[in-house]
Amino acid sequence: MMRQQQELMELVEESEKLIDGKCRIKDIRLNRAITNGYIKARFDFKWTQEAFLNILDNAVKYAPQGSVVTIGMSETESFARLSVRDEGMGIPEEEIPLIFKRFYRGRQVGREEGVGIGLYLARQIVEEQGGYIRVKSKTGRGSCFEICLPKV
Repeated sequence: MMRQQQELMELVEESEKLIDGKCRIKDIRLNRAITNGYIKARFDFKWTQEAFLNILDNAVKYAPQGSVVTIGMSETESFARLSVRDEGMGIPEEEIPLIFKRFYRGRQVGREEGVGIGLYLARQIVEEQGGYIRVKSKTGRGSCFEICLPKV
């Protein structure tokens, strides 16, 4: 991976363009909850975009028709954080430790397209760069995934 110091906003903008068609099909609005658009981190653009798009694609896939998916960006002293929050079905608490396992598919998502490798791949990509992924979710209230990338 070719990691370099760069702004996260370009990654967000390019990813929004790539997911736009799926959003239009489901009438999902992408919302930015970004107060500082100049946050930098050290990451490989292509691979990090793959990880971010896997999470963003899941948010759109599992969000209800006509809902909102919110993209956020923030930072701490050591990490830059990208977040994706949806208004979907949420993930049962007992499944959260399992969702990053290769080929794992939640009980509720059987009808949706997929093979259970997206979140596994996203975590591998982010961890390879010294970062981590967190998830908060409540059944029936949606999920929020955060990708945390080192700033230096």
